[in-house]
Amino acid sequence: MKKIFLLIALISSVSTFSAKTYLVQLGTPGSASWRAAGVGDTLVNLSTVGTGGAVAALNEWLNDKIQATPVFSGPKFASGDQIWLAKGTYTITGRDSIIAGISMYGGFAGTEFSITERVKGSTTAWDYSNVTIIDGASAYIGIMTSSSATLTTVIDGITFQNCANSIRNSSGGAAKIQGAKTVMQNCIVTACKATGTVATGASAGVSILSKGTVKDSYIHHNTSTSTGTGGGGVTVYGDTCLVTGCKIENNTSGAGGGLYLYSKTSGTKVINCSISNNTATTGNGGGISSYITAVNAAPITISGCTISSNTAAASGGGAYLTQTNAANIFLISACTFTSNISNAASGNSATGGGGVWTGACNYVFDKCSFTGNSSTYAANGAMLINSAVSTLITNSKFIGNTSPTMGSAIYCRMNMTVNNCLFAGNTGTTVIHFYGGTVSSSFNNCTFANNLSSAAAPANFQLLALLPKYSFTNCLFNKIGIYSGQTPLFSNCGFETTIPAGGVNCVTDITDASFKNYTGGDFSLSEFSPAVDTGLNLTDSIGNKKITSDILGCARPVGSGYDMGCYEYGGVPPTAVFSPHREIIGFSVLKNALISKFGGTVRIFSIAGKSVSTGVISEGDKITLPSGIYIVHLSTSQAEMVQKVVL
Repeated sequence: MKKIFLLIALISSVSTFSAKTYLVQLGTPGSASWRAAGVGDTLVNLSTVGTGGAVAALNEWLNDKIQATPVFSGPKFASGDQIWLAKGTYTITGRDSIIAGISMYGGFAGTEFSITERVKGSTTAWDYSNVTIIDGASAYIGIMTSSSATLTTVIDGITFQNCANSIRNSSGGAAKIQGAKTVMQNCIVTACKATGTVATGASAGVSILSKGTVKDSYIHHNTSTSTGTGGGGVTVYGDTCLVTGCKIENNTSGAGGGLYLYSKTSGTKVINCSISNNTATTGNGGGISSYITAVNAAPITISGCTISSNTAAASGGGAYLTQTNAANIFLISACTFTSNISNAASGNSATGGGGVWTGACNYVFDKCSFTGNSSTYAANGAMLINSAVSTLITNSKFIGNTSPTMGSAIYCRMNMTVNNCLFAGNTGTTVIHFYGGTVSSSFNNCTFANNLSSAAAPANFQLLALLPKYSFTNCLFNKIGIYSGQTPLFSNCGFETTIPAGGVNCVTDITDASFKNYTGGDFSLSEFSPAVDTGLNLTDSIGNKKITSDILGCARPVGSGYDMGCYEYGGVPPTAVFSPHREIIGFSVLKNALISKFGGTVRIFSIAGKSVSTGVISEGDKITLPSGIYIVHLSTSQAEMVQKVVL
């Protein structure tokens, strides 16, 4: 039996060391040199690796090693092999091909024995003290990977510069990343380009196909002058691709200056990226553009992204989003759209959209902010909803956007539902503009405050449809007018002085004092606002889902009823940290227990503000806690009680 175990151990040992690590260096005078080779290492000196000891470019060596019988010395690559590039500039004379299962790493000084020993220059993922560069000499594609669903392939720690793509569709100047286990990470892509007649899915920087991933990389100052469809920084042309943690800035293309989503992108996700200062020189989508023709089985998700200071010659300064299939879905959450510009020509109501332009499918925007976006000539500052099948906007803010004419916040040409949103400080002839008789929209628990025309007068709504097509419930209107000859349905809404005709259960006196700090831009409700507890108890929104929270995530209702507007007075955000300025006693203390005097919802925090417990209690219930100091918040139907207790 011991012999059998020994045999297994030997087989395991052989398997462990079958993969090789190739330690690659330029070998030219003054360049970095690798340490002595260890077990499983193979030294590669590019100045002598070629046939007969000749110089070989990196691409020549890589492409030779994927052949069945390499011309240069040594066997072909095997799955699991790794290529480590010592610091220096590797000028290539053709594209580099990496087959599935082979990984390539840069950022080495030449002394390291593991990938984790590489030295970072700062906290950014792509900044290495020892810089490894692949330079395409303005003529060649950087890296092309082959797709495989089962073999891990990693490109890591390399700067790609001056790479170019002038002949290959669905490829990037710097890299083509494809395969479910293919990842490009911790890389820099800069000064790369796409030129000529390159058309389908090409990119100046990186193209991603077939479930590929690009993460934690800096993609900047790349330029596409191609006549086809593709982005300046990144093009996604395949299902279930992922772009995450990337900084995509100062890229240029005819359309989709930063990121282009093309053709088939079902399930693709763009997560936690910064997309800024990109330009669409002739078309749409300064930051992001899409032209998606396939039927998507899964939504496209854009989440946690900062999209700022992008410019489009046409529509969608920040993002131009469209899919030709009506059933397809975009999910956009927790994104900020700031200071983006559309330079679309005036005179066409379907063009513009400084922040976002949407069309032809279904959209959900949640917890997004639109600030300082503008349209230079055409209507709309923040968002133009052109031909979307349906649009749901929730828990979002539209602040300080500008339009030369109509729709400083939203210009709507199709159906939409808007819940828990704030519209404040926008400038244009109208703040919300509805166009066409087919539009049907509802606003629930929204706040409109201090929106102005260019002449500093209150901005209005423009309503161009029949009476039943617009409804406003639990909304607040401060310094705003309603005009068009068509009156929407107002239920439980608040106005500054006059309730419009047809208003039901509405209130007045929604003045500056109704808000906590009007001049400071805090439009949450003051304690004695007429909007407190006077809203309608909303039981449904689209999909029969209750509106159970406000713009901050605070539970609704607090007190005897819903509040009007997007903020619930006395609400407690899920991540709130308490520092109470007054105490109302809702609990008695008995040793290490709290005894509730009332029934309601209790939230308990440590003295440092960390949530300890949340739940529903009844009068007389006992809560036992470890010794310590706590802040206790009790919400009842009649009051909000906060106290500090020491156990």
